[in-house]
Amino acid sequence: MNQSSQTPSQRNPAPRRAPLEAACHAFALSHKGHVRENNEDQYLIANLTSAMQVVSASMCEARVYFGSAPSSLFAVADGMGGHAKGEHASALALNSVENFILRTLGRVTPFGFQQAQELLKACFQTADATVFGSSERDAALRGMGTTMTLALLTGNELHLAHAGDSRAYLLRKGTLYRLTRDHTVAGELAGQGIINAQEAEEHPLRHVVTNFVGGGQLGVSPDLAQIQVAVGDRVLLATDGLTDLVKEEALKEILAAELSPETSAGRLVDAALNAGGTDNVTALVVTFDAMA
Repeated sequence: MNQSSQTPSQRNPAPRRAPLEAACHAFALSHKGHVRENNEDQYLIANLTSAMQVVSASMCEARVYFGSAPSSLFAVADGMGGHAKGEHASALALNSVENFILRTLGRVTPFGFQQAQELLKACFQTADATVFGSSERDAALRGMGTTMTLALLTGNELHLAHAGDSRAYLLRKGTLYRLTRDHTVAGELAGQGIINAQEAEEHPLRHVVTNFVGGGQLGVSPDLAQIQVAVGDRVLLATDGLTDLVKEEALKEILAAELSPETSAGRLVDAALNAGGTDNVTALVVTFDAMA
C-alpha cells in the first residue's frame, strides 16, 4: 500500500462533476464466519433512479417513465452490542438510510444530489437517532450500536461518509489507497503519532470503537470525503472481519486481478475464512470498467 497520507482526491481537491464513462458494477457477500453464531454485518447496494408518473394527459394514456440511474449507494455496517443487539442495530441503521433516501428523492436533481455530502451526513444523523431511539424503547437492546460506511456515486464523483472501524479502499493503477481511518482507540493513538500504523494494527485496543451509530448517546460524527473515479478503478467496502485477517497486500492482489465483482468478493471472503474466520466478514466490491 502507498504509505502517503494523500489520497487521489487530496492531490486534486476540486474535482468537476462529469459523466462517468465507465460501466459500474457492484456485488457484496457476507458470511458469519467460523466462530460467531449470527451475522451482525449488513450491506446495501442501491441504484437511485429518476422517474415520472403521468396521472392523466390529453396526448397519452397514464403511464410511468423510468429514467437512467444517475446515482448509486453502497453501504456496509457492522453491529455491536452482542447477540441480537448488533444484528438489529446494523439492520436498523441501513433500513433507516433506505427510508431517508427514499423520502429525499423529491429533492434530487436529475443529475445527482446537489449536496451529496450533506445528504450522507443527514443519513448518519437519521440512523443514529433511529438506533438510539430503538434502544431506549427496548431494554433488551439498550446500548446497541453499529459502524457504518456509505459511498454515494454521482457522475464520476464518489462521496464517502464513515464512522467506526469498517473500511473503504480504492485500487487505482496498482496502488491501494485506504479512504477511511479507523475510529478506534488504537486509530486515535496512531492519528496523534503516539503509535505507528503497524502498531495500531496489533494494538490490544484496536477494536474499541470510539465513533459509531447508536450506542448509549446521540452524537455520531462521520468523516466525509470525496474522490473522482475513473475507468479501471476498484472500490472495496469491508467490515473488520475481513481487514483484521487479510493484509492489505492480499486485498490489493485480489482486487488487481481484474475479476468480476462477484468473483472478487467471493475470493476476499474466502481469504478471511481460510485465515480463521474469527468474525463476521463482509466485502462489497465496485468495479469501473471500460464501456463495451
